[in-house]
Amino acid sequence: MRLSSRAHDGVAACAEASFPRGNLLPAGGEATALALERALEQLPRGVTVALTALIGAADLLALRHGKTSLASLPVSRRFDLLEAWRTSSAYPVRSAHRLLMIALKAAHYGNPSVVAVSPCRRPADTIEEPPAPPWKSQVVDLSLAGGDESLEADVAIVGSGAGGAAAARVLASAGLAVVMIEAGAFYTRSDFVGSVIARAAKMYSRMGLQGTVGNVSILLPTGCAVGGTTVINAGTCLRTPPWVLRHWREEHRIPLADSDLEPYFARVEGWLEVQHPGPKELGMQAQVIARGADALGIAHGPLLRNAPGCDGQGLCFFGCPTGAKRSADIALVPAALSSGAMLFTRAAVDVIEPGADGVKLTARGKSGRKLHVRARAAMIAAGALVTPLLLARAGVRHPYLGKNLSIHPAAAAIGLFPFDIHQEQAIPQGYGLEGLREQGLLFEGGATPFAATALALNLHGPRLVEVLEQHPRLLTYGFNVRDTSRGRVLRGPGGEPIPYYNLGDDDVRQFQFGLRILLDLLARGGATSIFPPIDGVDEVSAAVASRALDGRALAATDLDLSAYHPLGTSRMGSDPLRSVVDMDLRLRDVPSLLVCDGSVVPTSMGANPQVTIMALAARAAEKLATRLLGAA
Repeated sequence: MRLSSRAHDGVAACAEASFPRGNLLPAGGEATALALERALEQLPRGVTVALTALIGAADLLALRHGKTSLASLPVSRRFDLLEAWRTSSAYPVRSAHRLLMIALKAAHYGNPSVVAVSPCRRPADTIEEPPAPPWKSQVVDLSLAGGDESLEADVAIVGSGAGGAAAARVLASAGLAVVMIEAGAFYTRSDFVGSVIARAAKMYSRMGLQGTVGNVSILLPTGCAVGGTTVINAGTCLRTPPWVLRHWREEHRIPLADSDLEPYFARVEGWLEVQHPGPKELGMQAQVIARGADALGIAHGPLLRNAPGCDGQGLCFFGCPTGAKRSADIALVPAALSSGAMLFTRAAVDVIEPGADGVKLTARGKSGRKLHVRARAAMIAAGALVTPLLLARAGVRHPYLGKNLSIHPAAAAIGLFPFDIHQEQAIPQGYGLEGLREQGLLFEGGATPFAATALALNLHGPRLVEVLEQHPRLLTYGFNVRDTSRGRVLRGPGGEPIPYYNLGDDDVRQFQFGLRILLDLLARGGATSIFPPIDGVDEVSAAVASRALDGRALAATDLDLSAYHPLGTSRMGSDPLRSVVDMDLRLRDVPSLLVCDGSVVPTSMGANPQVTIMALAARAAEKLATRLLGAA
């Protein structure tokens, strides 16, 4: 679906007013509209409909001034109208402007021709692909033409992210017949090239446009690929904090001692080759954060991660172009395939039928090709947003299924420094503040490449261009909150998950506290100006820093938030009334059906969850293997 000629002209008019020509960067306009239309060809029809509605709303602004369209107004008047929209006191109006700018900025500043003239290193356009390994023959792309497949297996695993891939590696190495079914594609190094916006569109669920509905809209990106979200995360590898495990035992009656998980943490860290990054990968940004933290008296240090041999290209969120990051598609899935597992990609599971003698599953590719699997057991690992919908479709009923959603809401600010930092030439989450973790704040950065920085800045017009042209001197840094708010997953049109989540007052107060620290941290680190994620506070002088928040009590709708770790929608536990799965991750009434992804994690963690998810999945898979081999 293409834009109408009126919508096309509206996009060009908005882009011309919002993105003026700079010293380096070209102006927005007709080229932006054409780039956006090319992108829309790859996106769902609903995105085009929504964008057309936003452009229509912008055109309505012009009618109030006696003009028939936004394009018929002078450029300066267009900018004033869009600025009034951006700074409106009504949250829905501000949100509409934000969504429109995300689309336009992605089209304009994500355009390779614009990135090429930016003051940043341009991502490689081509990467040499290594020879195909022998196990590649065990990967079947169900979207390609071919006959239907019918298989019998010991275990079928739906999803190949952190949990599914870890379970597959354990089960296949034990000699069991394993079939993995993944809705996404198997991307390799040659796919991790070019525009970061285009890469996000194909590797992220729902083209990277997934977000919450509720009292505030929060972007909630997850991966859609072999390896799941591990393909597009920063590689941070943190164990479940001991205070969180203690909370699970004392408040949720989960009999899980620290020593119970220790051997599985160690195994996972061995698989992922976890280690601290060196000074080269940490870059100048670590020195800035260390300086600010020392001034504030907060403990700090490098964060453990899974990327030996990293060369610090800063593209972790868009697929590692060198293969240094030991994401699940690198460290776990190939090991399972080498042990004899099969993998079906671009395969959407639509039927799960648990029975007395096992589980039957059916998956479909876009070509219409079908996969039928009969397995002795099935492990669902489609993520905390999709798994509860699949379980409900399989007939599972539980009062907590799809509820108890936590998401680690996050905020980031951008500092402008009087010296070069080159944040895009270092790892994005290399350095953290250890001293605030037990209080529920995980500071770990989020350095962004050029196009992503444009999206993060809630600016348009001349100041946006001025700031972007100083990208080498920008640093993005932020934190997430161990949230006490809880949401739920709803089934949307076409069966797509809709995360419903209201940010509660306690978490808003945590953001108010964390943002004060963040602004002072960047100021003490040497920033001259700071761009906070707060509506109505576009830019703060470092001389003022956190004092800019004095006398202001923030509301949820004042915050520009994202989130990265959906958890808890099929939570584990020993109480059958409060937990969907038991401590071995089995459905109590359907012992042949297990869950092994982030949905089983009972609460928000205040830590990147991939190591926890892998450890819990490996533990459950080991116990499942013992049962199946003992019954053989």
